[in-house]
Amino acid sequence: MTRHIAISLFLVCCHASVVLADYFHAKQLLHHGEQAQAMSHFRELAMRGHIDSQYRLALLYRDLGNKASLEQAYAWILLAKNNGHILANSLFKDIRRGLASKRQAKQSYLTLRNSIGISALRQSLFPVFTEHIGVWPKSESLKIHTRLSTQVRTRLKRTYKQAWAIFIFDVDWLGRITLPQVIASFPDETVGTFLTPYVSEQRFSPNLESNDVLQQRNRVSQLVSVGYKTQIPDAHIQAVTSLADKGSADHQLALALLHQYGYLASKPSAWEPLLRSAINGQMDSQYHLARCLRLGQHCQQDTAKALKWLEFSAMTGLNHAQFQIALQERDEDRLSRLANNGYLPAIIAAIDQHRQKNTQMSRHFAYKLAMQASLLYPESLRLLSLAAKLANDLGQYQQATQLHTATEALATELRLPKQFMLKLQNEHD
Repeated sequence: MTRHIAISLFLVCCHASVVLADYFHAKQLLHHGEQAQAMSHFRELAMRGHIDSQYRLALLYRDLGNKASLEQAYAWILLAKNNGHILANSLFKDIRRGLASKRQAKQSYLTLRNSIGISALRQSLFPVFTEHIGVWPKSESLKIHTRLSTQVRTRLKRTYKQAWAIFIFDVDWLGRITLPQVIASFPDETVGTFLTPYVSEQRFSPNLESNDVLQQRNRVSQLVSVGYKTQIPDAHIQAVTSLADKGSADHQLALALLHQYGYLASKPSAWEPLLRSAINGQMDSQYHLARCLRLGQHCQQDTAKALKWLEFSAMTGLNHAQFQIALQERDEDRLSRLANNGYLPAIIAAIDQHRQKNTQMSRHFAYKLAMQASLLYPESLRLLSLAAKLANDLGQYQQATQLHTATEALATELRLPKQFMLKLQNEHD
């Protein structure tokens, strides 16, 4: 771990490559002749309880035409049928007629049912919700410093008269927006494209928690709308509903968020579209479910289920999920990869790990890593403070003083209270 982080810290690729394997994209792959890749995506979704993917797998296995594939087709179509797929019954009869051994096919079905049937998934994966409306972190809960300008809203209204877009983004330790993503927009996707650079320019006040820790906010939602006096009409949400019904995980998440913003009052719960989206591969939905399950917020606490949703989100490419797993499982290899990719929490955790080994060599390496990282992140108070402490431990008092002065100057610039600095210093003692 030591050698790899030291060599590649400056070869930073800040964000993991993300491939959204939702049902909508899996169908596109199949349409373009990428059958093997589509089949892999359908299977991944089916294993999480995605009924349409179970039906698609049955079709694909049937079309392969051999004995083993027909048995698999039977297992998947019977699972889809028992899960309520409206088209499954006729395909089930067709596949059953072609079976050489119904006993073996039935055994394949029972194996699937016992592991990924709805009852099994309720026990092993799905949350037990305790509230009707899920609470997603919203930008309105943060203290904003620089808002979206009225000129931008005016330009948008002049072009579209009525328009809206839903974003999800991170807010870093200085209140800056990173990783903005358009989840859905109306009347078309150009609204989101137009708004993205302006949404990204917003600035929030640094998020100082009640325990005086400066925190990053992960995956915050924001709804931007113009031209509506009160409610967004149902007709303007219908395009989202249509795409969600066709299998778009992002638009399923958008329905959950619109519900939370009060625009789908006729629906009983925001959890249904959110769970659909998570099953369908939407990494932010998966991460949110993991967070709710881990903390017991809005659902029964279940750390085993939370870890599974974290794993799904991590596989899709969300660094926050990968980092939590690395910490929980003490996975140094995963932590090393995240640090190499410039993910700051992983860099700080790696530095802390080496510092805690309490050998002269490990402390020297931790100090070297902290100094390299501080060049990449000169505005990270935790990193500067940690580097100052390491320099002091190694007897490099002049460097320690310079780093401590830089930390205090940045804290003063951000107008942070004195107790924050005391907390930060005590954190590394």
